[in-house]
Amino acid sequence: MGTARQMAHNLEEQHTLGQDQALARLNAIPSDIEKYMWLRLLLEEKPSEYYRLLTSQTERVLPFIYTPTVGEACTRYFELKQRPQEPRLRPKGLFLSLEDRGRILEKLRSWPQQNVKVIVVTDGERILGLGDLGAGGMGISEGKITLYTIAAGVDPSVCLPVCLDMGTNNKRLLNDPMTQYQGLKRERATGAEFDSFMAEFMDALSQWQPHVLVQYEDFGNTNAFRLLEKYRASHCTFNDDIQGTAAITLAAILAALRAVEFDKGNSGINRAGKQIDSDEALGSGQLLAGKQVLFLGAGEAGTGIGELIAYCVHRRTGCSMNEARKTCHFVDSKGLVCASRMPDLQHHKQAFAHDTPYCKTLLEAVRLLKPVAIIGVSTIAGSFNEEVLREMAAINHRPIIFPLSNPTTKSECTFEEAFKHTEGRVLFASGSPFDPIFVPSQSSGNASQPALAGDGILMRPAQANNAYVFPALGHAAVLARCSSISDEAFLTAAEALAAMADPKMVLREGALFPPFSKIKDTSSHVMAHVMACMVREGRGLRPEGVAVQQGPAKASDFLPHCLAHMWLGPGEKAPEAAVELSHRSSRL
Repeated sequence: MGTARQMAHNLEEQHTLGQDQALARLNAIPSDIEKYMWLRLLLEEKPSEYYRLLTSQTERVLPFIYTPTVGEACTRYFELKQRPQEPRLRPKGLFLSLEDRGRILEKLRSWPQQNVKVIVVTDGERILGLGDLGAGGMGISEGKITLYTIAAGVDPSVCLPVCLDMGTNNKRLLNDPMTQYQGLKRERATGAEFDSFMAEFMDALSQWQPHVLVQYEDFGNTNAFRLLEKYRASHCTFNDDIQGTAAITLAAILAALRAVEFDKGNSGINRAGKQIDSDEALGSGQLLAGKQVLFLGAGEAGTGIGELIAYCVHRRTGCSMNEARKTCHFVDSKGLVCASRMPDLQHHKQAFAHDTPYCKTLLEAVRLLKPVAIIGVSTIAGSFNEEVLREMAAINHRPIIFPLSNPTTKSECTFEEAFKHTEGRVLFASGSPFDPIFVPSQSSGNASQPALAGDGILMRPAQANNAYVFPALGHAAVLARCSSISDEAFLTAAEALAAMADPKMVLREGALFPPFSKIKDTSSHVMAHVMACMVREGRGLRPEGVAVQQGPAKASDFLPHCLAHMWLGPGEKAPEAAVELSHRSSRL
């Protein structure tokens, strides 16, 4: 019989072989949607193998569970078959329709798993860039909730995807029998009918699971903002499309500004380290003071980003919110949003209508405002053209260029264009992924010639992936039994994430975020900062077992608790932070 160490080694080897075999089977499947179907079947039949594959090969598997494949899955949700002999997919979540009015609480209490702590809910009105998919939106709730487990270690058994079927305005789903649509065949509920159904749903959740976290996902823009404003103070809820996007964008800006200051030789900017309670992690928002940020696109999602940036400046400099909003400027289809265009501006734009001269084009606005960053939320491909990019490079030694529009076909510019027209000085983040660029060293010739490994640098464009923020923030809210989630929590998450980016690596390789392969390590630190924030605000409770220290709650108080409550898949190694804490404890 072998020693315990040999047995452990053999077990790990078996896990590795199992992962390799599962990955090989996945890779052999020809189409992305078939990969999606195979993974659903694997989860149902062999959940341990599914989670082993998912946690060991996250970056390879995630595209077939979530974006981009989940878009096709939602579009064809009622056409796809789990098995040839079955008529359709087996949903992983709970459908609630208008026909369930008066029985929502009863249906929640009938769900097989009652210890639910996280809900992702959609009404299917605005699925990704695909529009109204009605009850097919269940696929987005199923995919999105998986990220809580992958990124922040939420036990999958406490996660519940929900789709609210309120009808659809998609004529194809209503009229084409080929779609095999199983949702309500009626036009969408609006007004009082929509509001009363949502009120019953939210009230039922409060009675069923008073501390459950509710994430709104892919509601239509108008309802998304209304629901958030109505329920954010009374429920533990947030909207990732609005608040998660704002937080990841702010984190990217702060990481870029830290790198700019480091490049200038600012001794106050240190490389990312292990000091979880460093002042830098909680105060990097000060770097926005006196800066200008220019947006192309002035929809509600874009102004949502602007509001969090303004809140950051307000909190870190002490100025008023009205003054802080002057950091952000918006160009819409009619030109620069400014005071001279009042009162014709839509309500959500008016707070950003500053007393500045009118500019008709983005280029004119760049020349006038001299922004440190431009952010694209316009879905107008190529709008960050050569002239705009070169102007940004003339104004800034390290221009910050964020084309956030999805998919890549609607991106304001590509990474290659931004790199070329700023002479390689760009600090870049995008909404969709772009290929890296190999930059040869001076001795290896030009970029078109082959170079040996080590003869240059691979510049990797950062992707502003909300999964760096919302799973960690949501898990923190669950662990703290948070009553409501404030803007302060999103600011704290953004600053904590920004402080984990190494300025040298940002400048050298463009790494505005830690590698996604280390996502649970990253999430554990973000969780600890957010939990401390929630407890300081009085919105969250200090969990039993977390020692009460002198002074305000600190992230280091909560890190061991966060790590201890991270669910790990079969054979998955604990995050590095947990290993470090274990070693530290053994030395005491």
